[in-house]
Amino acid sequence: MMKAKYLFVFMVIAALSGCNNALFKNMDILKKDSSQILTLKGCGDDIKVSNKSTPPDLYQGMVKCINNRHYNNGVILFSLAGTYSYFDVTRMADATKKNIHTHLLAKAMNSVDDEDKSKREAFREKLQQTLSDKVRLVEVCAQVRNIGMPHYSPDYINTSGTFVNYDPNNDIDQSTHWQNALQGYLHCPP
Repeated sequence: MMKAKYLFVFMVIAALSGCNNALFKNMDILKKDSSQILTLKGCGDDIKVSNKSTPPDLYQGMVKCINNRHYNNGVILFSLAGTYSYFDVTRMADATKKNIHTHLLAKAMNSVDDEDKSKREAFREKLQQTLSDKVRLVEVCAQVRNIGMPHYSPDYINTSGTFVNYDPNNDIDQSTHWQNALQGYLHCPP
């Protein structure tokens, strides 16, 4: 049993260090200030992603990646957009906005340039394959954590929505909301 644990930890470390890691082969990670900036290549124009990217922008990038058949990059953008929208909804007092992720995702998927639906189906398969594999899920979670907790005003949801303690300088524990989003939406291990 102990050998299995050590083997799993070794596999995770190898995966995160980039050893033959196909999931992240079209990505550059740049450090700028204290936040991560991720550059996704192969989706038409390079897509720069940071913790200031809003879910609508991330889903728009996901569509570009799907249209260019770069499904791994689409998975990262899907994961980040969903985690960010989950995080944003947890900060809201207005419970009617809880389905914002579903609305944004449906809108994005409907804009995929895909008459025969083969790109959408291939993306769904890649998404399922990636997020149901424990090692790959750990890789995705690590990438989302590296980019970091959202650092923007969630105005995209609805300007009339009421946000509970949204002021980032107040004493609400934003890291608790972030951990809840990682675990509640993406099912990242703690």
